[in-house]
Amino acid sequence: MANTGFRINTRWYGRGVLASINAAQSMALSEALEHLLQETNKVAPLDEGHLIRSGDISKQVTNTKVIGHVFYDVPYAVRMHEHPEYSFQNGRKGKYLSKTLTRLRPTLLEFFKSRIEASLRR
Repeated sequence: MANTGFRINTRWYGRGVLASINAAQSMALSEALEHLLQETNKVAPLDEGHLIRSGDISKQVTNTKVIGHVFYDVPYAVRMHEHPEYSFQNGRKGKYLSKTLTRLRPTLLEFFKSRIEASLRR
């Protein structure tokens, strides 16, 4: 009987792929958070600008999770957000962060999808 077997040499690049995905997630998260902050600033209450200037982002990316925060660091930020019945100037509104997040959800998800797909094509 003739030998019909064959041999395949393979290399596993799992760690490299994981590192590439993590880097893409981190980049996408930064871009998404910055975009969300910029868009939220367009509708957040504006009197003297303290609220908007206090806006910032934080992020955490590990092998198992991606966590990002957009926040405003003034004592009255939550009160302004949670009381849409207040009368704000120039069409600005309460619930400024949550409404902007809801509106931008498809765009933000696309940041992640496109960055991760691009990292896997490399």
